[in-house]
Amino acid sequence: MCEELKELLAPEIVEFKIRLADKDAKLADKDAKLADKDAKLADKDAEIAKLRKLLAEAGIKE
Repeated sequence: MCEELKELLAPEIVEFKIRLADKDAKLADKDAKLADKDAKLADKDAEIAKLRKLLAEAGIKE
């Protein structure tokens, strides 16, 4: 009976695995995009800190 059940559900299991793999790929892509945005924000933060330091050294207050 167990083998018959496996055979009966096999197409649904395969479809589920395909959909799961697709969602995993989409999530990985979103994670990569977020990491890229985080890196760009870090670069901008560093640039702001550098500009603030230059302003302070020039005696200019924010």
